[in-house]
Amino acid sequence: MAISEPSEVDRSAQAVRARVTEIRQRRGRVTISFDSALPLECDRSFELASHLAVGDNVSPQTLDRLRRCAAAHTAEAIAEKLLARRPRSESELLTRLKQRGVQPVVAKEVVASLRERGLINDAAFARYWAEERARARPRAARMIRAELGAKGVEPAIAAAATAQISDDELATQLASKAAQRFQGNWPAYERRGGAMLIRRGFSYEVARRALRSAWESQEHTDCSDAR
Repeated sequence: MAISEPSEVDRSAQAVRARVTEIRQRRGRVTISFDSALPLECDRSFELASHLAVGDNVSPQTLDRLRRCAAAHTAEAIAEKLLARRPRSESELLTRLKQRGVQPVVAKEVVASLRERGLINDAAFARYWAEERARARPRAARMIRAELGAKGVEPAIAAAATAQISDDELATQLASKAAQRFQGNWPAYERRGGAMLIRRGFSYEVARRALRSAWESQEHTDCSDAR
């Protein structure tokens, strides 16, 4: 049976295929070089890359798909490492991915995928942030809301996350610790403790109540100047 000559279209398709010339692995990354295309860089765990070998011919369409998939795979790996350290808001995660060199369109796709899988949730993040702030670094609810806003959390979500926070309670906790350092010295305690509370976002009235309550709870008798 006679074998027909390849058509012009077939020859053109073969001509533009990129041949794999080298595959290098270094520090968890893989670089695949081609004779007529830019290298493909990806994470070693990117499974599709393991299907290629030196000498393989890859069509432009396949190479484009591999580049997109490799970029998304790398972005997901970065995002998962960031989330392993602590929860993050969608906006914060987007920013961090872009800072790591992830293209904006890829970053958005990855964040959307993580949201669909329940791995990121702004409401859950806001609750986590508010609880951690109240536990480890107490500050006024309004300051916590401002921090959440800076991380891209919607005002309504931030308000719901801080609804149960008591400024009076947190301010009194801080004032009690400060009172232990100013035994019997109300003027210094009032001045320096009050400044500390104001820096943490508490109002003057809240700070004043907290200072007096903490001072009296430690049974100080020299508080005649407290007003």
